[in-house]
Amino acid sequence: MFIIDAKPPENPTKKLKAMLDVFEKKFGGVPPHFKLLGTLNSDELEITLDYVIRLMQHPTINPDLFTFLRLHIAQQEGYRYCVQFNTNLLKSAGYDNDIIIKSSGDISKVPFEKKLQILAIKAVKGVLRFKEFGKRDLDELYGVGWDDNEIFDAINHCGFMLKNGRLISSYILK
Repeated sequence: MFIIDAKPPENPTKKLKAMLDVFEKKFGGVPPHFKLLGTLNSDELEITLDYVIRLMQHPTINPDLFTFLRLHIAQQEGYRYCVQFNTNLLKSAGYDNDIIIKSSGDISKVPFEKKLQILAIKAVKGVLRFKEFGKRDLDELYGVGWDDNEIFDAINHCGFMLKNGRLISSYILK
């Protein structure tokens, strides 16, 4: 799968070990891309897992929205591994294949209420069409009840996927 041998860090910190245990329980093992990141830079893996765990427990944004955002960015950018991984995550969360396919091509098709749909649309725009993103977009987000921290979390996660998808794709066997 990867052009280097990816394996979990040999001597993880207590914090990293605890986070890896969370992913072991959730996925039945450490996902390959996290093993890759641990091979490349265990400090970065710890930062990344801490970030992902915080998103999984987001107090105001449905955590599944983040998976849909990752899937959409991955589809738009052609990150095959990430498309497959996030598709499988959504299937395991109970979403049907039709909605997964539709939203991967059109983020406005995410299966959530209008407020979350608007956040998804604007988050993707903030990363993939950032030159078009502006005050009007923020005003629309504020108008449906989002605050700057929540908007940041959504846009930042799209950027996270853009960066990590490229990193992962760089190490995939072609």
